[in-house]
Amino acid sequence: MGSTPTRGTLFNIEDVMATQDELTTLVKAMPFFQPVTSECPDCAQNLVAALEKRTYPGGTVVEREGMLCEGVYVVYQGHAKEVVRSLKSGGEVIVEVLNPSDTFGLVSVIDGLDCDTRLVTLDECHFLWLSKEAFADVLQHHSQVHRLVMDHLCFEIRQAHQWIANLL
Repeated sequence: MGSTPTRGTLFNIEDVMATQDELTTLVKAMPFFQPVTSECPDCAQNLVAALEKRTYPGGTVVEREGMLCEGVYVVYQGHAKEVVRSLKSGGEVIVEVLNPSDTFGLVSVIDGLDCDTRLVTLDECHFLWLSKEAFADVLQHHSQVHRLVMDHLCFEIRQAHQWIANLL
């Protein structure tokens, strides 16, 4: 299928056709969802049907900290930033700049708690969005996807630990 994702991403953007009309191709290029597409063609079609394309202009606050995140966002085109408000200074701290193939919302969707960061577009940004219910269904019925998500989250935790260590 595609090459191994880097930087904890859900899929390799270079494996994806440029047009957003190729959702089936996109899903097949996402390592998280390759078990779905290879094991169950009907499940793959259901997954494609559940995906929504969302586009926001630059400077848009897509999700806010303290609010319930209703789904997982995958940057398809454009850039966004994940930010928190500093408890010390009250200023904005950029946690991560999201590029094509990066995700937002995994932790909140899995644990059911409010977002602890804000998602803001830096330029016109195109996302693929999957509702928390659809994402939970994929995790429940496809143990290989569950494992890939866990690997991704472990990568993110280790990255956060390194960031914290660099602050100290």
